[in-house]
Amino acid sequence: MAEKRIDWAPIKTEYITDQFTTFPKLADKYHITAGSIEKRAAKEKWTKERKKYEEELQEKALKDLQKISVKTTVDMVKAGIFIVGQGLTAIRDGKLSPKDYKEALSALRAGKELISAFLPKEVSATIDSSDDTPEGIKRWVLNVKEKFGTKLIEKFGNDEDEDA
Repeated sequence: MAEKRIDWAPIKTEYITDQFTTFPKLADKYHITAGSIEKRAAKEKWTKERKKYEEELQEKALKDLQKISVKTTVDMVKAGIFIVGQGLTAIRDGKLSPKDYKEALSALRAGKELISAFLPKEVSATIDSSDDTPEGIKRWVLNVKEKFGTKLIEKFGNDEDEDA
């Protein structure tokens, strides 16, 4: 009786790319013995390839997560800058009732807090944030845009809307 020819490529690929599969599971699926798979795997160093594949996946996932984290930080700082801009525009346009002025000032401070929460420490440590007047917050935001922009936005690429 002729020996059954085995296509090892799909078995090897499945073992390397599926961390939950085992030699016995592959043996059942492909109707061969676990021993023959183990011999082939040892000879071709499948376990080493599997480990390398998993390390590459983890590295890629970490890089993707870092990109998401940076994008989120940039987006949140831009949102804070937008909020501050809205508050400054309302104050600059004047003719605000005391209540509206208070709300505009509150928006300035909220925007500043949002920005501060997401600024990297190495950036925020270099910017004086003690002046909470509208003009002081405006200067602070301009400093943030300058320092944050050069340290982060340009390093990781500008979004489509870089006017924030």
